[in-house]
Amino acid sequence: MVCLTSPDSSGQRIPTSVLMIRLARFGARKQPYYRVVVIEKERARNGRPVEVVGTYNPRTNPATFDLKRELSLIHI
Repeated sequence: MVCLTSPDSSGQRIPTSVLMIRLARFGARKQPYYRVVVIEKERARNGRPVEVVGTYNPRTNPATFDLKRELSLIHI
């Protein structure tokens, strides 16, 4: 989890939102396909993401996991 912060009037940083890396499900019924997304913790699983950082396809053998390394390191 990542916590975004913003400075207040005294210059101290206060937390504004907590980010998580999650799988958002896409695809048809019985044909799942997932996007690896950075999303605010309070949002639903398939809510609007802050950023899409990769994909996961469990239907291939072996399962395929593609991650945009530079984007994921920003949020870790």
